[in-house]
Amino acid sequence: MLAPPRLLKTLTVPIGLEQRATLVPWAALDDDKLFGDAQTHAEQLWESLGTTLSAAAASAPGRYPDLIVLLYLDAFITELLPASVIRGHVACPVAGLWFKPPRSGRLRWRERFRRLTRLGRRYRLFQSPLFYALLLLDPEAARAVPGHHRMRIIGTPEFTDTALPQVAPPILETIRQSARGRRIYCLVGSIDRRKGVRGFLKAVAAAPPMEWFFVIAGRVAWHSFDDETRDVLRKATSNDRDRVLLIDEWLPAGTLNAIIQASDLLHACYEDWPYSSNMLCKAAVCGTPAVGTTDGYIGRNLKRYDLGFLVPRAQKLEALFVSGFGTVVAAHRRSDAFAAGCRGYLAANDNDALFTVIKSLIRELPER
Repeated sequence: MLAPPRLLKTLTVPIGLEQRATLVPWAALDDDKLFGDAQTHAEQLWESLGTTLSAAAASAPGRYPDLIVLLYLDAFITELLPASVIRGHVACPVAGLWFKPPRSGRLRWRERFRRLTRLGRRYRLFQSPLFYALLLLDPEAARAVPGHHRMRIIGTPEFTDTALPQVAPPILETIRQSARGRRIYCLVGSIDRRKGVRGFLKAVAAAPPMEWFFVIAGRVAWHSFDDETRDVLRKATSNDRDRVLLIDEWLPAGTLNAIIQASDLLHACYEDWPYSSNMLCKAAVCGTPAVGTTDGYIGRNLKRYDLGFLVPRAQKLEALFVSGFGTVVAAHRRSDAFAAGCRGYLAANDNDALFTVIKSLIRELPER
C-alpha cells in the first residue's frame, strides 16, 4: 500500500494484516524530483513505481507484490492517461483510492461538451486488465466513472487521525481567553481557497459580536486566494482580533482535534467541493456539530447522520449567525439525535473499516 506522508500518519496496519500488507511512504518514489504537468507527473510516478518494485524484487527474489493499493490514486491518474502505462511498469493487480473523481450530477454545458468530445478516451487507465479495483470514499461518485471500465468499484469508509492529546495543548488556553465565554466557531487544517474562507469571513462580520468568537487554525495557503479575499482575511485577523483569532502555522492532528472539541461548531462549509472530507470524522469523534453546504458528500452525510447544519452554498453561511443561533447549536449538541448520529457515522467510517476493505481485496484476488 503506497501512501503520501499526510495519509501515512493516519494509518496503522491492524493486527492480522501486518504479515500480508505493508505501508510504503511516498518518498520511496522520490516524488519531489518529479515535474511537469499532471499527465507527465502521473507517467513519471508510474515509471518510478515500476523502478522501485523491480529493484526490490531483484534484491529479494520471489517477493514481488500480489497487489498494489495506491492510497492516493489522484496523483497516478489523469483523464487521458493511456491504459498501457500500467502494463509498462507494473506486473501485478492494482487498486486505487480516488479522492476526487469526476463530478456527477448537473454539469455546466462546457463540461458536458468537453466530456462528449473525449467520449471513449476518458480514463482509459481503467481499461487495463491489471487495474483490479477502484475505491471511492463517496459511492455516489461511481455514476461519473466511464462505463467501459473492467474493475470493481467499492465504497470505502472515510478515515483520519482522531486521537486527542493526553495533555491539553497551550493554544487552547489562548483560544478560551480570547473567546471570553463566547461560543467558538472554528476552521481548522490546511487553510486554502476551497475551505470556504470567504463565507467564513462574511459570518465573522455578520455574527453578534457578544455571542460568537471565530478561530482559524492551520497553515494558510495565501497564494490560493484572490487579492480581495487575501486582503479581507489579513484585515480581519489583524484589526478585529477581539472577534477572530488566526493561528497561521502547521499544527499536529491531535492539536487540531483538541481545538475542534473545545469549539461549539466546526466549519466544513467549503466552496465548490462535492467530495468527501475527514472533518466529519473529527466532528463525530469530538462531539462538535459541523456546518456544510447541501451539495455533495458533506451535505448528504450531515443530513443523514444529523451531524449539524446546512446552507445552500458557502457564501450563504452568514445567514445562520443571527441572534440566538448559539442556543440552537447548544441544544443540537446535547440532543440524542446528534449523539446517535456521531456513533453511526463513526461506526461506518474509521481506519479499521478501511482495512476491512483492503482485506477483502486481498482475499478475492484472482489466481496468478
